[in-house]
Amino acid sequence: MKRKQLETNRRSATEVQQRIQQTLMQRGFTFDIISEAIQTFWEEEDEDVEVVACRKQAEKLSRKFSGYDAFERKQRMKMQLRRKGFPYDVIERTLDRLAEEES
Repeated sequence: MKRKQLETNRRSATEVQQRIQQTLMQRGFTFDIISEAIQTFWEEEDEDVEVVACRKQAEKLSRKFSGYDAFERKQRMKMQLRRKGFPYDVIERTLDRLAEEES
């Protein structure tokens, strides 16, 4: 599977992992092999990949929800980012940085 297909810079770790599992299962691999492949994949990835992906999604959502007041926009962004599988701590750090930059 090509990394480009996964678009890791736009997806949460959860989404990427699910796509890897799904693709490998469709191709007939056993669960043990899939688990090993996922573990190897994440060992090679930079730790900040998920932060970068969250930031890209947050910037997109910020534009989408620009018509709302600051509190409402932040709440809607949190909800959407959580649905995409990003952890709460990554979401909070990302939204705090965006708010600082906008100020």
